[in-house]
Amino acid sequence: NHNGFSRGVNVLSADSFPPRGRQGSHPSLYNPEGYRPYTVDPGEYANQSRVLDELCHSVVSHAEIEFNEIAEKEDFRVRVEAICRSIITRHETVQNENIAFPPDSTQLKCFGSLSSGFATKAADMDLALLSPLSRLTPDLPNSPIPRLVEKALLDAGFGARLLTRTRVPIIKLCEKPNETLRLALLEERAKW
Repeated sequence: NHNGFSRGVNVLSADSFPPRGRQGSHPSLYNPEGYRPYTVDPGEYANQSRVLDELCHSVVSHAEIEFNEIAEKEDFRVRVEAICRSIITRHETVQNENIAFPPDSTQLKCFGSLSSGFATKAADMDLALLSPLSRLTPDLPNSPIPRLVEKALLDAGFGARLLTRTRVPIIKLCEKPNETLRLALLEERAKW
């Protein structure tokens, strides 16, 4: 018995099975030397079940995201959404002269493990920027919106980097970059 698990292994030899072609000589299963199937005491089942329950609880409790972390991530999403709304609304009203542009039409939607309920501790948050009423939506290759959002996020003190060699624009975002990373990102932005 090791950590509540019993070791019960049955080894069958080739002699345990009737040879092919010899049918009829043994009407029932061949059972040399009184072989009996391995049985487990019901108490042992309960013990093994308890150990597995404890193991599952331990693994899940150390990996499961906690409510306060979800709340922090939602607060972060709301702050970033406000920045995106502001910069896109300004762009649409000033550059595109769309005075009737509704700011609430710009949304930052969570998808991936956090929205599906499968997030673990310290999970990344996947967000999609939706602005369907923009003249050029953010997902179009020639849309200025991703670069505008990248700059606004950098100006707000976040670490932000637009990835351009992707099927759709992706901005990698860091909530609390150290000063070295932040300066490097600002330098890259200036080069662009």
